[in-house]
Parts: sequence; C-alpha cells; structure tokens
Amino acid sequence: MSTPSTPSMDQIVELIKSIESFEQLHKEVQQLRKLDKASNDHSTSVFESALEDGRDPLQVLDPLQHSAGYLFILNARLSVEGCDLDHLLPLLLAFSEKFDYEQIALVPDQVSYLVKTIINFTHSSSSHQATVAMLLPLRLLVLRSSRPGHLTVLHPGFLDVLDVDHTLGQVKYMDHLQYHYLGGAVSAPGHSVSLVQIDAFKKLVLLQLLAHGRTSPLPKYTAPNVHGAIKSRCAPYLDFAAAFMKLDKSVLVNLVGQHGPVFEEDLNSGLVKRCLASLRRRQIEKLTETYMTMSMGDLCQALGLDRIVEHDLLDVRQQLSMMIDEKHIFGSITSADDPASTTVTFTDDSSLYTSHETLQRLATSIATTQKLIAQSDARAKEIEKSKEFVTKAYAAAGNQASAMAGGHGVNVASIPGFGNDFDYAEEGAWDGVDD
Repeated sequence: MSTPSTPSMDQIVELIKSIESFEQLHKEVQQLRKLDKASNDHSTSVFESALEDGRDPLQVLDPLQHSAGYLFILNARLSVEGCDLDHLLPLLLAFSEKFDYEQIALVPDQVSYLVKTIINFTHSSSSHQATVAMLLPLRLLVLRSSRPGHLTVLHPGFLDVLDVDHTLGQVKYMDHLQYHYLGGAVSAPGHSVSLVQIDAFKKLVLLQLLAHGRTSPLPKYTAPNVHGAIKSRCAPYLDFAAAFMKLDKSVLVNLVGQHGPVFEEDLNSGLVKRCLASLRRRQIEKLTETYMTMSMGDLCQALGLDRIVEHDLLDVRQQLSMMIDEKHIFGSITSADDPASTTVTFTDDSSLYTSHETLQRLATSIATTQKLIAQSDARAKEIEKSKEFVTKAYAAAGNQASAMAGGHGVNVASIPGFGNDFDYAEEGAWDGVDD
C-alpha cells in the first residue's frame, strides 16, 4: 500500500489526464520529476506499478495527448531488469509514432534516457530479430525529434547501432592522412611526407587558380619535408601556376601538351582544362586595371585574338557582357557600325559607395565618432571642474611664462602692471569706464 506522501498510480494517471493547458503541463512535469527523483532512492519506482484494477497505465494513457507523463512511465517500465519486451515493444512503437514534440521538449533528459535504454537493449540482446525490432522506434524518435539536416544528441546513439562495419579497426596513420586529404589540407600535422599530401597539393594549386587566379603560400607550420617533396614531385603544376599568373596562354598550351599525360594520370586534366577556359576572364580583369576605354578590336588583340575576325569579336563581346551582368567587372559596351570599333568602357564598382551596407557602415562610423566627441567633451568639462587640475594648470602656465621671460633677459617685475608696487587705483589707471 502506498504511503500518504506517495501518490498511487491511479492518482498519477488522473493527474496526467487532467492537464488542459501548457501551464498545467509545466507543473505536471515538475511533480513527475519529484516523484522520479524520489523513486531513485528506493528499489522500485512508483511508475512501475499498475492501476488498482490491474491494468497497465500505458494502455489507459494516450501517447499523443499525454506524451510527457507517458514517457516517465515507459522509461520506468523499460528500466526494470528482465522486463517483458514483448508487451512493451508495441507501446514503445506507438509512443515513437505519435508523441507530441512540444511535450517531450520539456523532458529532454527522459528522451535521452529512453534512447540510451534502447541502445543498451540492442547491444545486450542475443536475438537478432529483437535488435532489429528495437531499431524502428529508435529511428522514429530520432527523425521526429529534429528537423531534416539538424543533428541532435540522439543521432550518435542511432549511428552507433545502425552503422556497424566489422572490418573497421583502430584508427591508423593512413586514416589520419585520408581525413586531411578529404578536407583538402596539405599541411596535415606530421613529420613524414605522404603521397596523399602531394596529391592534395596538386588539386589545391588548380583550385586556387580557378577561384582566385593565383596561388597562396602554404602555412608556416607546414612540415619542411612537404615543401621539399612538392618542389621535386609537383614541378608541372608549379610551372603551370606560374604561367597562369603571368596570363601567358602560349606557355600554358605548351605545358599542357608537354605534361598532358601527367595531368591525366593524376586525374586532374578536367581541372587543367577549366583553368585554361578561365584564362580569358583573368586577362580581361587585368586589362580593366590598365585601361578605361578600349575598342573591341584592341581588346581582342590584347587577348591574342585577331582584331578583325567577326567570330572572335562576337565571342569576346558575349563574354564581356556576361562578366558585366555577373558583376565580375564593371563597365559598359557602346555599339558601332563596325564591330571592331565598338567601345568598351571600364568603371569602378559604384555600389561600393552607395550600397546599403556601405551607407550603414558610414552611419555607424559617424554615430561612433559623435559619441566619442561627446564623451571627450564631457570628460574635459569634468577635468576643468577639478580644483587639482586648475591649480596645476595655473602653476604650469606661470612656470612657462617665467621661463620665457627669463630666457629673453626680461624682468617681469619691472614691467608696468606686473610689479608688486603697481597700484591699480592710482591716478591715470583705467578704471573700466571709458571717458
């Protein structure tokens, strides 16, 4: 028989079923937590008991309407050693399919406990069929407790029992290199050099040329052995990068013809071709730094094309229009009767000075400056009111006047108006009233 301080299961069920608002649900969860905490001090939990008529409270409660209370009781039943899984598994599955997300969000500890309990069952069960049966409610819990693309604390446990590969062993050095290679990191920590790092560097060079038009030096923490291996094993790529940054198409074509088999063998020929295709865009970018206005014929000639071939003129014009539309460069094209005489005008990015971000940044800077000026003025006034400051300021001014006078051989006391014997009230002295 239950003690007066401990409610019976019938009373707990009535409490759970009486909830009609979210505020009441908060209070219910607090009461259930107290009962659950009190149960930890005893060998049995009040949530393990049945109703007075012998029925299971989980068959009386609705997993959707009473999700929070249902979960407390379900966890208590599953935690009993030797519990009847054949009876509890359908109830667990029903809860996983129907639970209310807002309710279980109030009891995240109970959700985590349920997941851990299921995982422990899958590890300890000798029945493959029972293990597979437990995975379905676990999968539903994980999917329904988070949005697609979001990771939660429930996912690691699900992955632990879902992705089982008996061929995997301890982490090896090659796994370490593979991890950094997949991340494109040439500067993987270590003193030895691996072909994985060399292969990553080759791809890094080509990708930097595509993205930025130039390569960047490796970090200072890159192992010295890696630098040496790169110079000896990546010469074709270093030569290709040097020619690309000089925008020398003829040299690039020769290098591709000379080292084509190397690029093919490294599976980098596709990246090399994309670099060649992007060269003209880089050449046009470079011309915008030198010229403000060019004819289409002069532009084609600067790109190494024939200034009078209509196909080349049309091709370059289309590429220019595309670059301007994409705001890759800024300018305008003025058509003429002769395609070669079409005028191309390059300009700066006007949005740099009129964009919302720029204006907002300017307004913020002005407000900050005004605030600093106000703080400075307030501080100056505060200092001027200081008696100590006034005393020191007058003393410093007097010392400076004496030093200046003494430096020029002037006796201040001998100057009328500064001597000790000067009488401000004597005849002839100005009394502040004009005649």
